[in-house]
Amino acid sequence: MKTIVRILLALAFAALASAAYAAGTGMPLMKGFKSPTELAGFIEKSMKIDPTGSKVLDPARCKKNGSCATAQDYFKGIKIAHPSAELGDMAELPRYLRSLVKKPAPAGEWQVSRLLVKGDTHRYDAVGWHRAFFKGEDVWFDVNTGEPILAGECGNVVGKLVTPPRAPVPPQKKCVEHTFSAPVGGYVRWGIGTLAGRSLLADECNAQRQGDGSWVSWYGECDICIPAIGYIRETIGGSAQVFQKFLYPVKQTKQTLRFSTEVWANLVYICLEDASGKQSCGVYMRPQDWKGQYRVGIPDAMWVWGDCPK
Repeated sequence: MKTIVRILLALAFAALASAAYAAGTGMPLMKGFKSPTELAGFIEKSMKIDPTGSKVLDPARCKKNGSCATAQDYFKGIKIAHPSAELGDMAELPRYLRSLVKKPAPAGEWQVSRLLVKGDTHRYDAVGWHRAFFKGEDVWFDVNTGEPILAGECGNVVGKLVTPPRAPVPPQKKCVEHTFSAPVGGYVRWGIGTLAGRSLLADECNAQRQGDGSWVSWYGECDICIPAIGYIRETIGGSAQVFQKFLYPVKQTKQTLRFSTEVWANLVYICLEDASGKQSCGVYMRPQDWKGQYRVGIPDAMWVWGDCPK
């Protein structure tokens, strides 16, 4: 029984090896070449011996690492992948190669040609392989079209972009949250002070949490939203001003206002109004009160209800 298993395994491996041999082994066109200028020199030298361009460009390299490309391979490969190069005949190939410029490798995965080598013969394959460029790999580009033409690691012709690079994931934005309780049916009035000498810019953080947990942008600016500006001036100083003023109705007791981190350099002022119209004198926070904290709660005891300074 063991002998039969060994025979079956041997036949299976032989079949796989035969299939790989029949398909050809993918090899580079010109592994380790220094530049397109060097490649152009190989092509010119080869075509002096064989004007048809079917002679292997570097027999020693072909024997060493399978880089058995011919001038025909490069001419055909560039014609297929880059018709915009407008190569008329093979005699134009060396001059075109010398015109290529080196630039940093582009991101993503690109179609890269290869040679399918079987025994002493090879076949040019333009579309059967793709990969990303290696870190630090040189890539040569067409100076007019900006297309990548040659990969520096293997000297293969670069084709089309197969897999675009992934877009970078932006870092999650951190917002400052101000939580407190407010009377349902009333209003929250708040403003940003001028201690920093500038307004709070438009920002995705600037929003108010709804009862369902979602966030909505603040209501429009309101000229009468801060009736107790005198309270700020009395406690902080006569120069304090509130230049952004907003109003929104209270639909649930727990309130959360969200701000961009710019509030750490500003004065934030909040006052409440209940359903009967009674107003609190307000609560304010100065830059030194924030202390760089992302979440700040206002205790109920901090709210002062009744007549406020004018």
